[in-house]
Parts: sequence; structure tokens; C-alpha cells
Amino acid sequence: MGPPKMPGVVRAAQIVIWVLAGLTVLGSIILIAAVNPETGGAALGVNVCLLVAAGMAFRFGSAGHGIRVTCIVLMSVQILFGLGGTAGGNPGGLLPMLGAIATVILLSQSAAGAWFKRPRA
Repeated sequence: MGPPKMPGVVRAAQIVIWVLAGLTVLGSIILIAAVNPETGGAALGVNVCLLVAAGMAFRFGSAGHGIRVTCIVLMSVQILFGLGGTAGGNPGGLLPMLGAIATVILLSQSAAGAWFKRPRA
């Protein structure tokens, strides 16, 4: 019997985080080139929780329960940043906010909890 397979909800959360982080970096680069560096930096800075979670998503295959909780907390803060940006009239915070909501929902499922709490060798 081989190693256990990562549940689909955990893999989906991992992919959502990585795609959002990639879009954030790409969008920031475009803003730096098209508008100005301050705007690009602001777009990157408001999504810092997402970028940290993207780094942590690389450890979903081997990390314990703490990384799951930390990602849920980071994505919850990202939701607040997105709400603040959207309320301020910036629609650019809407996509990261929706992705953060999806990630929190995915990582809050029981299959995700079982995956991160599994025994390791």
C-alpha cells in the first residue's frame, strides 16, 4: 500500500491559492509597467496574506494541522482585506476575496481536517 492520497478538497484549495497568487503577482507586474510602481506595490501589499498562504500551500502534502489552521486564518484576513477594498470602490479585491472564501470553505471540510491530522512516518 502506497502513501495516502491528498483529498480533492485539499488539492483544490492548494490550486486555488496558487492560481490567485500567480494572478496577483502578474497583475502587480502589469500595474508596475502600465501605471506606476506604487500602484503595483499596493496591489501586492494588500494581498500579502494570500502570498504567504501560497508559500505554505507547498507544504500541504507533508505538514500538520497547524498549517491548515494558519491558512484558514490568513485567508480570513484576506477576506477582510478584500471587503475593505471592495467597500472602498476597488473591484480588484473581489477576485482574491472570492478565492479566499473558497479556500476557507475547502480547508474547513472534514476531509481536509482528517488529511492534516493523519499520522506521519
